[in-house]
Amino acid sequence: MFKRPAFLSAVSAFVTGTAFCRMYGVNTSSELSLLLFLLLVPMYKNAFALGEKRTDKPAAVCGVLFMLACVYANIEKILSGTPLGCAYTLICCIVGLYIFFRSGTKLLYERALSVSLCTVRKTDTRKNGRMMLLFLLCILLCRIPYFLYLFPGNVLYDSVMQLLMATGRMSLSNHHPVVHTMLIKLCFDAGLRVFGSQTAGVAVYSIIQCILTSLAFAYVAETMYRANVDKRVIAAVLFYYCVMPYHGDFAFTMLKDVLFGCICAVFSATLWRIAACEDSKVSAYESVMFLIFGVLFCLFRSNAFFAFILLTPVLAAAFWRSKKSVAVLTVAVLAVSALIRGPLYGAAGIMKPDPIEAYSVPLQHIARTVKDGGRITDEQYEALSRIMDVQKISDVYFPTVADPMKDLVRETGDPAYLLEHKGDYLLLWLKIGLQNPVSYLIAQSDETSGYVYPDRSGWMYGTVDFSGQTFGFDIHRIPLMPQAVYNAFTAYINLYRDIHYVGLFWSIGMMCWIMIFTAGLCFMRCKRSLLTVYAPTAAILATLMIATPVNTEFRYAYSLFTVVPMMCVIPFTQSKK
Repeated sequence: MFKRPAFLSAVSAFVTGTAFCRMYGVNTSSELSLLLFLLLVPMYKNAFALGEKRTDKPAAVCGVLFMLACVYANIEKILSGTPLGCAYTLICCIVGLYIFFRSGTKLLYERALSVSLCTVRKTDTRKNGRMMLLFLLCILLCRIPYFLYLFPGNVLYDSVMQLLMATGRMSLSNHHPVVHTMLIKLCFDAGLRVFGSQTAGVAVYSIIQCILTSLAFAYVAETMYRANVDKRVIAAVLFYYCVMPYHGDFAFTMLKDVLFGCICAVFSATLWRIAACEDSKVSAYESVMFLIFGVLFCLFRSNAFFAFILLTPVLAAAFWRSKKSVAVLTVAVLAVSALIRGPLYGAAGIMKPDPIEAYSVPLQHIARTVKDGGRITDEQYEALSRIMDVQKISDVYFPTVADPMKDLVRETGDPAYLLEHKGDYLLLWLKIGLQNPVSYLIAQSDETSGYVYPDRSGWMYGTVDFSGQTFGFDIHRIPLMPQAVYNAFTAYINLYRDIHYVGLFWSIGMMCWIMIFTAGLCFMRCKRSLLTVYAPTAAILATLMIATPVNTEFRYAYSLFTVVPMMCVIPFTQSKK
């Protein structure tokens, strides 16, 4: 007779090993399958022996979410083969991966419960200010090599579009945030006036953005200092902000996503300060920070306004009883943002973003169904022909980027007709989806899985887009360091491509998993109101899952990488009361 725990561990290891082998294409006779089994059995024995009840629910939630992310990202591979083989693979993946992630997170939760990152310090407001200045100088010092490497800064295609708006050669559009375009105009004009050079104008912008991003990270570090986080932990957080190449590179890249990521970090840090304070009143300083950065949050990305709407009930649930003024501030943020985005922009003649952008994911669903030769009636084909050339769908469809499909609608169809009859086309999209659920699911996975699954990657760093020369700009990339140093620095910022485990720090999906795991730990250990720190970034990810035009676009999820240090630290700083 087998002892029950040993038998259960062996069966669980077998099912989990099968799931991993099926997902990653390991042959049934491979020695890796045996190695997986032998490694998983003792892990399961340890996990099944643990008895801390309060870790069960968070571990179960993590198990479900991580399992779903893996199945979702690999659904096409899982569903390829004979019906019986697909069913076997799907069952093994669902059961085996759930057991694996539930057991693994339970082990981690059990060990994390006894960890504390707090220390005891005397409260000194003046010292807080000095520490923030110290943090700022430290970050700025570490940015100097990047400035020399990238001088005058990265100008990408979106940057060129905003420069055209800033110089009056293109009408202002809120497709790119007007506030950001005005900042570009201010810096670009200053460089032209003082130095007489468009390259200098880009350099001025790069310096200003570097200071702003460094201030945001210093604010996060100073928030940790106020929360009595251990100085060694704060030093590690500063190391992350200073040394991780994407923070340095993005500091000198002219993109709205960079400043938005830092706005999200400051707003989340402000929520931490509000939630951690025992006083029922929110201080004037934190109220102003909430209002300013809440509005900026809504204005700097088209999807962020809708993300803030998703955030509203979370804030209400967290603070309604303890800090009612947060509700007033939340309503004020929405009202001011709606006023600016609507009547004020309208009065100023600022164009709204192209509404076709919001149809990225549904268009991918339709395109995949057509490409797969799915079930679509003649009547449905005729309706689709009103908004695009259906015959060209199979040729232009690209699984991970929706731009070709949006362009197809703009160039061969009638976007105005689609917008006038969007209710009818929503119903059409639903009907086709019910007829072709597998094609929709695969298309959804191809378009969005990079935001929830670690093993997906996209482009990371940009360089000067010389197509800007055709628009009449005279901007030149002039690295201010010896070629040998330049080459070494290039190798350094691309380490993630060659070194295993290092690449996880560049992974959107991994940061998403860290957010989920640490939120579970925060749920167990801290006041529930501290979970609001996770909410802005989670809301942004939710909107990306609905309407992203590109799978695994690092800049779209950059806010995850600016906020993740707080997510990792908060669960270890305050005990639940």
